[in-house]
Amino acid sequence: MYLKALELNGFKSFAEKTVIEFTDGITSIVGPNGSGKSNILDAILWVLGEQSYKSIRAKDSSDVIFSGGKNRKAKSIAEVSLLIDNSDRYLDIDFTDLKITRRIYRSGENEYLVNNRKIRLKDINNLFMDTGIGKQAYSIIGQGRVEKIISSSPKELKELIEEAAGVKKAKYEKEESVKKLNDVQSEVEKIEYVENDLVSRVSVLKEQSDKAKLYKALTKKIDTYKLMVIDYNIKQKDKSKNEIKEKIDTLNEKIKEVENEFSVKESELTKLNVYRENSYEELQKKKDINVDIFKELEALKTKVSEITNRASNLDVEFHEKGKRRENIEKELVGKNTVLEKSTSELNEIKRLLDEKNSVKNEVEKELEKIKEESFSIEKKLIQLQEENRDFEIEKMKLNGELEDLEKRINLAKARINTILKEKSKILEDFEKINNNIKKYEDIFSKNINEIEEKKLESKNVEEELYSIQRNKDEVSKALNELNYRNTNLIAKKRALENIIENNETFHKSIKTILNKKIDGVLGAFANLIKVPEEYQYAVQILSGGNFQDIVTENDSVAKKCIDILKNERIGRASFLPIETIKTGKVINDLPKGENIIGFVRDIVQYEDKISKVSSFVFGNSIIVKDLDSGLKILKNGFSDRIITIDGELITSRGRISGGHKTKGKDELFERKKELDEINEELEKLNKNIQIHMKNIENIQLSEEKSFLLVQEAKNDLAKIENRNLEFNNEFENAKSEYSRSKRELDTISFEENDNNEFIKKQTLKIEENNEFIKKIDSNIKENNKQILLFTEKKEKIKDTTELSNKLNEISIESAILNEKFINNKSRYEEISEEYNKSLNEKKELDIFFTENKNLKEELESKNSKTIEVIKQKENENTKLLEEIRLLEVEIRKLEFNEKELIGNVKDIETKIILNKNEYTKHIENFTKLSKELEYLAIEHSELPREEINEEEYEDINDENHSIAIKRKMSVNEKSRMDIGPVNLAAIEEYEREEARYRELRDQKNDLLKSRESLFTLIKDIENEIVQKFSHAFHEINKNFIYMCKEVLNNAKGEIKILNEENMLDTGLELSVKYKNKPEQTLLLLSGGEKSMLAVSFIMAIFIFKPSPFTFFDEIEAALDDANTKKIVRLLNEFTDRSQFILITHNKETMKGSHRLYGVTMNKEVGESRIVSVDI
Repeated sequence: MYLKALELNGFKSFAEKTVIEFTDGITSIVGPNGSGKSNILDAILWVLGEQSYKSIRAKDSSDVIFSGGKNRKAKSIAEVSLLIDNSDRYLDIDFTDLKITRRIYRSGENEYLVNNRKIRLKDINNLFMDTGIGKQAYSIIGQGRVEKIISSSPKELKELIEEAAGVKKAKYEKEESVKKLNDVQSEVEKIEYVENDLVSRVSVLKEQSDKAKLYKALTKKIDTYKLMVIDYNIKQKDKSKNEIKEKIDTLNEKIKEVENEFSVKESELTKLNVYRENSYEELQKKKDINVDIFKELEALKTKVSEITNRASNLDVEFHEKGKRRENIEKELVGKNTVLEKSTSELNEIKRLLDEKNSVKNEVEKELEKIKEESFSIEKKLIQLQEENRDFEIEKMKLNGELEDLEKRINLAKARINTILKEKSKILEDFEKINNNIKKYEDIFSKNINEIEEKKLESKNVEEELYSIQRNKDEVSKALNELNYRNTNLIAKKRALENIIENNETFHKSIKTILNKKIDGVLGAFANLIKVPEEYQYAVQILSGGNFQDIVTENDSVAKKCIDILKNERIGRASFLPIETIKTGKVINDLPKGENIIGFVRDIVQYEDKISKVSSFVFGNSIIVKDLDSGLKILKNGFSDRIITIDGELITSRGRISGGHKTKGKDELFERKKELDEINEELEKLNKNIQIHMKNIENIQLSEEKSFLLVQEAKNDLAKIENRNLEFNNEFENAKSEYSRSKRELDTISFEENDNNEFIKKQTLKIEENNEFIKKIDSNIKENNKQILLFTEKKEKIKDTTELSNKLNEISIESAILNEKFINNKSRYEEISEEYNKSLNEKKELDIFFTENKNLKEELESKNSKTIEVIKQKENENTKLLEEIRLLEVEIRKLEFNEKELIGNVKDIETKIILNKNEYTKHIENFTKLSKELEYLAIEHSELPREEINEEEYEDINDENHSIAIKRKMSVNEKSRMDIGPVNLAAIEEYEREEARYRELRDQKNDLLKSRESLFTLIKDIENEIVQKFSHAFHEINKNFIYMCKEVLNNAKGEIKILNEENMLDTGLELSVKYKNKPEQTLLLLSGGEKSMLAVSFIMAIFIFKPSPFTFFDEIEAALDDANTKKIVRLLNEFTDRSQFILITHNKETMKGSHRLYGVTMNKEVGESRIVSVDI
């Protein structure tokens, strides 16, 4: 990946569209101060997503848009684009060419685009994350950033290495996971709140569900007894039906006998018919055989004729093949002689060829041996000559080095004299500067104390603000819980209202009628009255079965409802028609006695239109506090029912009902009570919510006031820090002067010692070189002796020309013999093939004569046998014709018998018809009885099969047993009535709420698992961050040590971890120790030393993870020419890994650049322009 170009349009001082193209290597941008050079770097930071306008030297967003000048209008938009070649897919996006654009309007609206398609700032940050490129990355070093790196906090230094380590994305994932973890924890808390409320609700529903299940179990028993009775009646009917069936079966037997007789006769007829048909077939077969025999006779006669002709042709073939066999025998004798001669010639040629090849191999071996000896001597001579040449070159180098060393020693001595003079003057200046530094340090200490006091004041105000915000969070959390509780209660309220509105508390039959909204149906009696809570149980007992009766306007409506129940087979219901119900005489005065509460009709509230129904149900009944009071009133002559608050009932005739309560209040009462309680709780909740909302408003006001105090404290602190910053600049200048002076003194001392050491070392080096030159002369002399010896030996080696000629002659003779051998062998193979063909033909002829020698005699014998077969076939055909004649006579007899049997079958058929008519009459009686059973079956099918208890079901044996079962059924029906009102919907509702509770519990478990997974994920991410950071740190530290050694004259540099026990939150610090100097704080380094150290740090990161392109803005500002050259040389070493774009004033930097751009500015307009400069 590399940066192709930068486009600016309307950004800061670049009013018009400006394109700066970049190539490989170093590109420098030069120009006078204020020309707009640094605006180019600001543009890079801005397009990469910088949100702090202070970081790009602007107050607000409008400052980055060209503001206009003399005769020049301001721009309404600023736009910057980076054009990037991404063919290596360094950036994780599927584009080869990338254009990344940021655009801003005067309104402050920002747009980010990739290849002219809008994206988010987040997408830009994700694209460059962990690449080394970005607004805060190590690849972009703006003005003052070098100084800032040195003075960076330990955390900020660590962030630079984290960028190179590629852990930014992992840190972002960790932050997201922590957010998710907090969300999961919040959800768990909500579920636990709902879960506690649901447990109590499920408990109540379980009790109601158990009651409903008991009701259903009794219903199941009753239905089972009904089924037993119906089955008994069906069995009795079946018995009568079986008696009729016996009569039908008897008649059926008679019909079967006649039908069997009919079948026998019909079978005889069929057999006779089959026999006749078979006789016809047999006759036809015999006729067919007669035809086949005739055809065989004709074929045999033809065969006799053919055998006769074959015998006459065989004599001619014997004569011709005998002549051919004699000719072949002669040819075989001649070819055998030729083959024997060819074999002898081939063996002789092979012998001569082997002899020649053996001689050829011996000559080749001798020739190869001579060549190897000659090559070995030649190689040794070349090696000795090369050694002598190397010795001469080394000797020349050493002589040149000796001259250079002598010159350098003389220069070093001259430099020592100059140094001693300079050192005296520097010592005098250093003493004055040291006194100034002590004064500045006293002032610096006072400033620090003042800042610390203000920071403490600001911290106290911030803590107060934090306390208010924490209180606000707690109140908000409580408000959320109240709202959540409010939502749950509203949902419960709706559910209860739906149950009451949809009549879910009534039996299915009552619910059906009420839900149909029939005209004239006023509702269930229980729904039309309102009873104070303390009297509900007493009124419920007193009402008895009337409690769930349906109130109608007249009996016609009641009849209509009963018809609906019958037609839909739903069940039964009781009705109270206002028009026709009869009521007794109303007593207005209460009887005398103690503890009388009042008439029930007065305690119960209802509308006037059902007052007649109320009188019917309650009459003149009264409520008393206890049973004793009721009994006394009865004895005093009260003639209506008396009910106590606890539900003990005394009838007008003295019957008393009471005891332990086995059932509670009617479910409708319970539902209405629950609904009232919810409404009360909702009212309290709403009041509480309003109080919390008011508290939040008050807290927000306090928060705003506290926030203003925090801002005021921060502003005061900023003013003091700014004032201190100005002093610090003066102090820093003084320290820089002190450091410079001390460094000069150290440098002078170091240079003096270094030159003395240099003179010693170089003198020793001269002595070593003279010794080495003597040794080289000795080696050359020895090599010359060896060369002379090997040259003489080479001349003595035998000449190989004669052997080579001899080898050529032998090779030619061998090739001729080989060609002759191949030709003779080919001719031998051809003759051999012809010989084999003739031999094979002779063998075939011998086989023919052997096989056909006795053929003629065989043919004559075969002809005689065929004539004998013909005679046999003629006799066989004569017998067959006689059999055909007899078979035709028999068939005529069969046809006569068949006609007689057909008459008998017709008589039997008439008897069958008469018996079947009688059978039909019995079937009609049987059908009539079956119809009666069908009605019973319908009644049987109407019973719900799923409600039958298979274990209790048993067959009824007789009428007494049937009566006993009916009695049991009656007892169970009474028990079911005693249960009282039942909420059948509670079974489903309990199952639903129980399922909801289980689901809620499962959700909670899932969330707890998610929480554990998130804990694990965060731990894994932290491990990954530590692992990657540790690896990057150790590598970058090695690189930093190396760079300090190379760039800072063998200085010892190191990056230190402040807390190795906590790698996630620890910081880093830089340490440097110059040669022959004590380790010192980085703040006391000179500007040049800081720049060199910062560059060493950046390049250490760069070696570990090179950035595709790097921007430096005046990094060499504090450096001298020597160090600038060193920096430029260092950057050139890395141009194969990155592009470097430098903003500079330095001539040395310009000299080391591959391309130059100049920036000029029209001061009147305030507009910058780019000018390309030839290097």
